[in-house]
Amino acid sequence: MRVLNNLVLFPLRVVLSALQFILNIFIKIECLVAGIVLVFLGICAVLSLINGMWLQLGIFAMIIVAVLILLFISAQIMLCVELAYDKIHEI
Repeated sequence: MRVLNNLVLFPLRVVLSALQFILNIFIKIECLVAGIVLVFLGICAVLSLINGMWLQLGIFAMIIVAVLILLFISAQIMLCVELAYDKIHEI
């Protein structure tokens, strides 16, 4: 029974490992790009605050919030994949 269980779960482990690897690379690239973008948007937000351009400040703030939400969603997806891999590994 144990051998049959391993034969059934092996392809799922391979797929989850590949997905985890791809997500890990994606998150590292995303964090690098998000860091550069957030610095640029922060500078633009400060300049629009100094000049009193309130509409542009709101637009920059919403873009910053969207970038942060995207980072949190990708981290949550990575966490779900890791938990699924751990649960399958325990079986």
